[in-house]
Amino acid sequence: MYQTAYSYYQQPRVSCYKLPTFSGWMALSNAKQQLDRSNMLIQESHFVISSNMESVILLSETLEEECKHHKLPEQDIVLIRLAIVEALNNIVEHAYRSEDYNEIDVYLYFHKKSFKIELKDNGFPNQHGTKPINLILDRNDIMNIPEGGYGLNIIHDVMDSVEYERKNGINIMRMEKFFL
Repeated sequence: MYQTAYSYYQQPRVSCYKLPTFSGWMALSNAKQQLDRSNMLIQESHFVISSNMESVILLSETLEEECKHHKLPEQDIVLIRLAIVEALNNIVEHAYRSEDYNEIDVYLYFHKKSFKIELKDNGFPNQHGTKPINLILDRNDIMNIPEGGYGLNIIHDVMDSVEYERKNGINIMRMEKFFL
């Protein structure tokens, strides 16, 4: 069947492959879609990773390369990568209680003026949603700063929008960074 150029670009190109990690896998199911300019969406990607730290690191490196490809500002790439690592670490440690081989769906949306991340897992629900903990710290006394509990604070500090919901047994976290 003959396709016009318009209908060809409307259909996503999909590929899926698994990358081994030391204690799991990372499936890259890139459904990349180029849309017209009025939609403002430039690219959408979907990744499925295993719930372990090696997969989190591998995804964060992949995310960094995708951000560089889209020419995002370097300082924003650092902040986005920090936010996604913190969010994924929370899923691994708290939703899945550090059990390997559970799936985390990661959706990346590159828009003209923003970047959105959506994370989905079917682990234990987040009891606090995305509300950061009010912490009073003495930054001059670094020896008494607690080790954990800062993930949501960091995410809220570096991202412009953070939302959490649990729907049909699925945890969904959305984060967005706006550009000028």
